[in-house]
Amino acid sequence: MKPRIERIFRKQKNFVANILAEAEKILEEHGPTPEAGVHIFRAYRGLPKNNKLMKVISEASYKKLMQDTELEYLREKAKNMHIIDEELYFVIDEKNNSIELTEKVVKNLRREAGWKKISLCFLI
Repeated sequence: MKPRIERIFRKQKNFVANILAEAEKILEEHGPTPEAGVHIFRAYRGLPKNNKLMKVISEASYKKLMQDTELEYLREKAKNMHIIDEELYFVIDEKNNSIELTEKVVKNLRREAGWKKISLCFLI
């Protein structure tokens, strides 16, 4: 499993770098918009300790934008959180010290390994 997990991590790292670059572009051109907030929050759900993300949210207004976006998606028992998470490969929940693989990754791992059922959750 190690090579597969490493590949998933690399994909997530590249994806987060791309959405952060897009968020920075939006912030530069239009300021703090809801779209930029979604990108920043998605990056936070994907890799909360990412250096570039930490730099972005060190700006108080951008951190508030991310927190406001988080509150919006957590509303109504987080029924819309899937919108944020569906593009990620895994979701890191620092509050609960867990990592959850998204459905698309689980399906891919099942197919690659020839398994009918797989349930993976890692504790940090």
